[in-house]
Amino acid sequence: MLRKPERKRARRASGRATVRQPAWYAERALLFEEVREGRERLQALSRRLVETQEAERRAIARELHDEIGQLLMGLKLLVESAGRTGSVWRAPAEITSVVNELMTRVRDLSMNLRPPMLDELGLVPALLWHFGRYTAQTRVRVDFQQRIGRHRLPPDVQMAAFRIVQEALTNAARHAGVEEVTVEVRATRQRLNVRVEDAGRGFDPRAARAVESSGLAGMGERARQLGGDLVVTATPGKGTRLAATLPLGGTRTARIRKNR
Repeated sequence: MLRKPERKRARRASGRATVRQPAWYAERALLFEEVREGRERLQALSRRLVETQEAERRAIARELHDEIGQLLMGLKLLVESAGRTGSVWRAPAEITSVVNELMTRVRDLSMNLRPPMLDELGLVPALLWHFGRYTAQTRVRVDFQQRIGRHRLPPDVQMAAFRIVQEALTNAARHAGVEEVTVEVRATRQRLNVRVEDAGRGFDPRAARAVESSGLAGMGERARQLGGDLVVTATPGKGTRLAATLPLGGTRTARIRKNR
């Protein structure tokens, strides 16, 4: 049987355990909630990844069918027609024209999938090449500002920056209604800053996130995968500003290094 002082100590210990128990349960509940939210984010990311892959496959299939397929069919008809007349050289100009167009389409498709100059020459030449094509196709000029110099960026950072700029410019051409867009890329030792800005129609960012074609979720995910972030500031009638920050150091990317 416990003596009186021992009973008091036992009651105090029991009281302390009773006090600690709710905190322990709260911590466990918080941990379970974080795990649940993490699973939901992973599932949402997986869905977006599948949706993006399917959209890219549809675009490639449409390009192959509508453009390259038609050119191949035209080339086939020209060759068959020349064969029936007994002279393959009856229409050399037409055949050469179709072959040249076919080569151009295949090259464009390859460049759209991944521009080789991005790996060979770096981000700035790849962006300049893209701006030329973009302006020729959309009549929207690009005011390009860069502070990268002779620095060479890690490949994953280059690709993320290129795709973010590419998607932002596509959105501007489709929705902004402007004649010029400003693009800035600026590198420091720690990060790459990307800015795409226009003075066009603007939009409501909260409403746009629910639209699959807006591409905002995909651009944000590219930045987050590298440990960076993406901020979109837009107001209806007052333009749009997109700013992405991509770390250059850390565990997932190599530090910035200079070209030799």
